[in-house]
Amino acid sequence: MNTPTPFLMVAWGAGAILSTAGALLGFLLVTALVLSRLIKGPEDTRLIAFLRLFNSLYTRFWHGLRPGREDPLPASGAAILIANHRSGLDPVVLAAHTKRIVRFLMAREYYEICWLRWFFDLVGAIPVNRDGNDVAATKKALKALKEGQVIGIFPEGGIRLAGPDGAQEDFIKQEEFFKAGAALLALKTGVPVIPAFIEGTPPKDSVLQAFLIPSRSRVTFGTPLQLPAPQGRSPSKEELRAAAQEIYRSIEALKK
Repeated sequence: MNTPTPFLMVAWGAGAILSTAGALLGFLLVTALVLSRLIKGPEDTRLIAFLRLFNSLYTRFWHGLRPGREDPLPASGAAILIANHRSGLDPVVLAAHTKRIVRFLMAREYYEICWLRWFFDLVGAIPVNRDGNDVAATKKALKALKEGQVIGIFPEGGIRLAGPDGAQEDFIKQEEFFKAGAALLALKTGVPVIPAFIEGTPPKDSVLQAFLIPSRSRVTFGTPLQLPAPQGRSPSKEELRAAAQEIYRSIEALKK
């Protein structure tokens, strides 16, 4: 009886390892496919369903997020999701709570990061100039709402980092900093506005740092607002100001 040479023994060992690795990879792929189908949203492509699965696992195990069983957004039809803004991770934790695709309005300088641009385009992000005078972005958002999509807005207009005591800047101390974009969209379309308050996400302006730092994040959702749209005319400055204040108060009320 011939004794296997060392070379054959190594080859057999390598083959067994590769076979096991291949079987494990196949099992993981099948499992991911099944799970992605279970959490697939009504507007999802297969790729977005896979990304949704990854986001669900990532936010649960790296950021301690525990979304409720009920989707805070309507199952269909247009809506505006609004929230405070304390971290580059905020859109990610909001998206983890719903099966709807949320088209976030985001600062143009982030949207134009070359290695992330493909992803922002995939999820329908809408770039906005920080000066607030962006007619093109407003038109895109209005078109999306008229088509029954969900728009996500951080009305503060930028990330509000934590102060020296580690707490966020009172959400916003002065209401005049609160931009009226969400109010304008709501008054022009009459769609429901869903307020949310985010806590615990890494207080980092850098998207990459916020993704890498673990946290204990939590999101609280409020009762949808219905701001009546003026009939046959554009909303006045007073109506915009009043609507913006109501949106501000709806988020502020969710603070614990």
